[in-house]
Order: sequence, then structure tokens, then C-alpha cells
Amino acid sequence: MYKFKLFSICLLSLLFVTYFHHKSENDNNIEHVHGAGYEAWINGPSSHPLSPSDALKAFQLQDNLSIENVAAEPFVRDPVLISFDANGRMWIAEMTNYMLDVAGTGETDPVGHIVILEDTDLDGKIDERIVFLSGIALPRAIAHVKGGILFADDNALHFASHTVINGKDVAGSPVVVDNDYASGVNVEHKENGLMYGLDNWLYNAKSNQKYRLYPLNASLPTDSKLIYKTKDWQLVKARTENRGQWGITKDDYGRLFYTNNSTLLIADSVPANSSSRNPKIKFTENTQKRLSDNNVYPNRPTLGINRAYDKSKLNEANKMIKATAVSGPVIYRGSNMPQFYGHAFSPEPAGNLISAINISEQNAVVIGKPFYHQQEFLTSTDERFRPVNTYTAPDGSMYFVDMYRGIIQDRFYLTQYLSEYILGNKLDKGVHFGRIYRVFDPNNSLESNFNLSQLSSSQLVDLLTHQNSWHRDTAKRLLIERQDLSVKEPLIQLALTALKDHQQISALWTLEGLNALSESLLSTLITNTASSNKLKAHVVTLSSQLSKQHKQTFLNTLIQQHAEETTSYDFAMALATTLGQYNLELSDKLLMSLVINWQQSSTISSLALSGLAGREAAFIALLTDNEIKAQLLSLITKPKMNNKPQANFNEQDQQVYLRGKHVFNATGCGGCHGTEGQGVDFAGPPLANSEWVTGDPDRLTALLLHGLTGPIHVDGILYNPGIDMPGLKGNNNVSLAEISALVGYLRNSWGNQGSFISIESVNKVLNDTTDRSLAYTEQELLEDFPSANDQ
Repeated sequence: MYKFKLFSICLLSLLFVTYFHHKSENDNNIEHVHGAGYEAWINGPSSHPLSPSDALKAFQLQDNLSIENVAAEPFVRDPVLISFDANGRMWIAEMTNYMLDVAGTGETDPVGHIVILEDTDLDGKIDERIVFLSGIALPRAIAHVKGGILFADDNALHFASHTVINGKDVAGSPVVVDNDYASGVNVEHKENGLMYGLDNWLYNAKSNQKYRLYPLNASLPTDSKLIYKTKDWQLVKARTENRGQWGITKDDYGRLFYTNNSTLLIADSVPANSSSRNPKIKFTENTQKRLSDNNVYPNRPTLGINRAYDKSKLNEANKMIKATAVSGPVIYRGSNMPQFYGHAFSPEPAGNLISAINISEQNAVVIGKPFYHQQEFLTSTDERFRPVNTYTAPDGSMYFVDMYRGIIQDRFYLTQYLSEYILGNKLDKGVHFGRIYRVFDPNNSLESNFNLSQLSSSQLVDLLTHQNSWHRDTAKRLLIERQDLSVKEPLIQLALTALKDHQQISALWTLEGLNALSESLLSTLITNTASSNKLKAHVVTLSSQLSKQHKQTFLNTLIQQHAEETTSYDFAMALATTLGQYNLELSDKLLMSLVINWQQSSTISSLALSGLAGREAAFIALLTDNEIKAQLLSLITKPKMNNKPQANFNEQDQQVYLRGKHVFNATGCGGCHGTEGQGVDFAGPPLANSEWVTGDPDRLTALLLHGLTGPIHVDGILYNPGIDMPGLKGNNNVSLAEISALVGYLRNSWGNQGSFISIESVNKVLNDTTDRSLAYTEQELLEDFPSANDQ
């Protein structure tokens, strides 16, 4: 569904993600399903909706855990996410019009809701539904802020005030705070998230933007942009790395985790915001790491996935082999199931399952592997079970959102095969269901006191050491919203004496949010032999916010500690990321020593250069080792010059170019390949400087018509996103003129230079390859177009 990793197959292209649904499959392709042809599924039993009680019977859950239904229709309909308020109430975004039929009729009509669900009699079941906002087009994100909520619809970010009058929740008229939050028309490839990071920024999936609220009297970061003010706060946004597709989560140390359709879990492998701040610096190692093997083990045949006609997608039991629609993950950090603390859960709605991933760490590198051997944490035999988001809940359990529906694949990528499967099995019948479930260990207690908004500031400080992360994170947010400096000393003591390093780190970032950090506190922690390397890494990161004078003092402390000689990768990355920002002679010398000590790590070198902000060449010139000099120079990219600027196009080419640009932007192609054609890790390879784009236009046209499967080399680098690019052949929603325009745009953007092509050229390639029914491989393209004149 929506960027919705949710929804089956990101259908990421290796060249671009198309917005056109793929209808090239014919009946012969449909027969490829293992042990079953067209008749087997078109005449199969209908997948009728189950009642909540019957749906519970369809689950298979590991480890003698319990599962309960917390909410179901009519209290919740078409839910896609939960945001818990400070009193533990669920705020739900409902995509009421998402894919009501195979055509997606009226999908973007503004009929969605944000609702509040309450358990008024405290029996563990929702018994009241409050419609807070209605008339929203495909709501996709909610964040609680002082005085109201930020929320995103299909296009923009809004603020809506929230007051309680006579015990009733009252919403103010929503105000647009960022018109550019989400763009395009493809629901699968749009921004979502608004998750508070440990560093007090709001992070998003499928986005390279982050947001933060500051007090009105605060100085704003120089690399941020003020976009909105209320009487209580000012909102800014800034750039960050592009991450994931649908859903985002974090661990105790602030590391960000996310997914895309075909990848169960991805993690940042460098400090957040460090690899995107300097576009001149390249990273030769991945800055985002794919975790787990992406194998899935459904509990039922999954003939209803988008490309089940391809026998390689299913095993002999007609069950999907690899993830194809992964959605909102969670790093579970609750109190009820300690055996799962710090491990990940990723829902796969196309496979009707939730996968568990064991998270560990080796030399500060996050490692993920399946929690169970060839089994899943939770499976269902109910085809309409569509888990799309998971959460650590206020009571310490794990909650997950079940959109509960027959159609989960958005219309733009719906294959002919799946469309006919849906109609044949009546999966388009029965809409506006939805369930919220709780998974818990019945042998352990559940939390019951959630009214954090009523607590004093000192009581909130006490909660920063709570077992359940929801209490810690919510207390931290409320303390920063209150800007109550009376808790400064208790927070300092917590930073110095808390029993766990992540509690110390949380206290430090709370102080940062109160603008109450001090050099003396940071120096004390950096010199304390009991401080963990992770704590030291955060201390160094926070030191960048000190005044110039205090930076100098803290720097002297680092020098006395011989910080550059650290063997800790966490600490080294923090030093490399931060020292260049000091812009002091001594900090540059310390940074140089660090780079020399870590010369085997190109990532440390890239991080060091990325923080120098235009001083890279001067820094490199100070080195005496020519080998290290050459290594660093190789990490500075040369800007690609476009010698055929758009302004030099003739009038006809200009119109074609603009039409192709509209197709590219409207369909969210940049989400997988980067808005500047630079490529996105685990999503799509670069389009800039790609021989597949600038080479033989017939080969590019054939690739777009028929799609591509398997790995592909681009500019000498092998890319293997793991899912197929869809083709456009036979698609009734795209004309040959649109294909022609898109080819022209791709071949003349981001420094690429190539000819435009005619509609007749597209038609000729179509006729020459009319017998082809499957996507190309790289080798097949090279064999079929041996005379490609690559530039």
C-alpha cells in the first residue's frame, strides 16, 4: 500500500519506479503458479471477512504468548498507524478510501479520519471512538506536540490545536505548516513517520526531511529552515538521509531502523544526519545496513501476491519465499516481554505475518538475523490479516495495527494477475474493517498508570529510568515541552549516576532540549572511566552545541584523554562526525590523528571530511602521508556538469522534457532513485551517470517496457535491490507518448546527456519485443542489444 511498504512490492525499478500498473502478464504467465493454474485460484474459496473472535483463532503465535483484540470495527476502520498521547490513548489515522476496489476509485478523496480510542471502563478493550478530525485525504502521520498535533495527509503537514472543553476533545481548524511534506500521486512512495528521535528531531520514512520544535526564544540551527510558529513554539525543518518506505523506529541509543517492501529491516550504520550534510563527500561503504535475510514463512498459500504468476516467487506449497510488502517495524522496548527487549518486529501484510529479528552488536556494528529458524513470530491463515504497523505500548506489551482488508496492493502497481485474483476470490467485497491487537506474556504484569500529563516535572524525571520506553520517551517529550528548568539539577545527577548508559544518554538529550547542557558535565562524563563508549559518543556529539570557548575547553579534555587513539568504533565515528564542525586548529589536528589511526576505515575518513564544510582540501593538504592523502582525495566527488542545460532545449524538446519530469515527480520515482538521480540504498541504483540511461535509447525503452529482474551493474558498481522493476507493456494507463517523454527526461537530467526519442521509436521497440512476457535480466538486455553505444 503506501509507501506503505505496506503494500506489496515496492516495485522498485532498477531504473525508475513507475506509477503505471503492470498488465503485461497473460494467461500463460498465470499458469506458472506452482501446482495451480488459472482455474485453481479463480474458482477457489472466497476469503470472507472474519469476526474479531474468529480472526483470533486463525493466529499462530510463538512462545506461549497471548494475543488479544483491543479494538475492532465499528470503533476503528481502515487503520494505518497509532500515536499514543501522554495519557496512553490511541490516536489512529484511518485511510478510509484506500483501494475500495481494484481501480482505486475515489482513493484520494478527503474522507479519512483521525480518531481517538478510549477504554473508559479500564477493561482492556476500547469502548469509545472520538472523531477528532475528518475530511482528510489518506492521513499518514501523527505526532503529539504542545497544544495539539502535527499530522500529514496525502500532500502536506498540518498543525491542529487540541483543547479539552467540558471533558470533550476539541480540534482547532488545521493549518498547513509545510506544503512540501509529501509529493506525487503514488500512495506507496510518500513520506510518513513523524517519530521523535532521541535527538529531539522528528524523523520520517521515505523522506530526506526532519522537523523539530524549538521554544520561541531559541536560536535555530543554521542548516534549518523556519516554517511555522505558534504562541508556544517554532517549527523548523532540515535535511537528513533518505530512509525506508513505510514506518520508522529507534533503539535505546537513538539508532534509526526502517524497511522497504522487500527488506525486513534496515538500520543506519553511521550517525544520523552525518552522511547527508556534505554532498561533495562520498561514502564507499553503505551508510545503511540491511538486516536479516528477508526470507518469510507464511502459514498459508499466498497466491494473492502481486507476482505469484512467477514461479520463482513461491515455493512448492504456493507460499511466498521472500518479503514483498514489509511495513512499519518496531524495536520492542517494553517491560512485559523482556526476552524480546531490543529486538525487531516487522509486519508483512502480503504474507499475513509478523517477522521477528534478533538484533545484536559486534564492534558497534548492528547485526540482525531471524529470531526463529524458518518460522515467524506471528502468522495467520486469514488472507485479510494485514498488519501494517507495530509499537511498544504504554502497558509494556506490543501493539500492532491490522488494516484488515482484501486489497492491500495500491492501484499503481496492481498486476493483471492480482486484479483477477482479487475479483475471483471476492477480496474486493467487505471494506472498512480494522483491528488493533495486543501481544503480551501472560506470566508478566502489564502497566496500568498512563496519565503522564498530570505528573509534576520531578515525577517525569523519575520516569526517565522506567523499564518501558514509552514512559521514558513520553516523559522526555513532556519535560522539553514544559521548558521547566527546575529539573536541571536532577537531570544532571541522572546523567552522572543512572545505572544504564541509555538512561544517562536520555537525560543528556533532555538537557539539550532544555538548552541546559554544560561543558563541565560533558567533560566529567568523557573522563569518567565508568562511561561506556556509547555514552562517550553521545557526549562528543552534544559537544558541538557548546560555545566556542567551551568547545576549546572540552577539546583540551579530549586531547588529554588521547581520544583519537580510541579502538571503539562508536566513539571514533562520533569524533569523526563532530570535530570538523569545531573549526579550530586543535580540533583539526585531533581529527587528523584520528583519520591516521583509522586509515583502514573509509567510513571514518568520509565522516571526517563531511564535517569540514568546504575546508576539505586545506585539511588534506596538512597530511604528510601521500597514501592517506590520495585516499581522502578519492572521497571528494567532482561535480557533474550538464553541458546541455534545459534552457538550450528547442521548444519541442523542452515540452517533452517537462512532461517527463512531471511523470518522474508525480509517481515518486525519486523515492527509490533519489530526487537528484543519485540512487537510494536498498531501493534503486543511481540514474545519474548510468550507462543504462545514457546508452542505447532502444535498450532503455525495452527495459521500461518489460521491466527488469535481478542485480544490475551501474557505472561499474553492482546493485541488487532484491525486487523486480515493473514493465509498462500492455498498461492501459500509460501512453507511448508518456514513455517517450520519460525516456527524454531521464537521458537529460542530473548531468546525463542523451538524445530524445520519438513515439514511433517506442512503438518500434514494442513491436520488436512483442513476444516477450517476462522482465529482462541484465545479461538478456546486453545480449538483445549488443550494439548499445554506451557513453
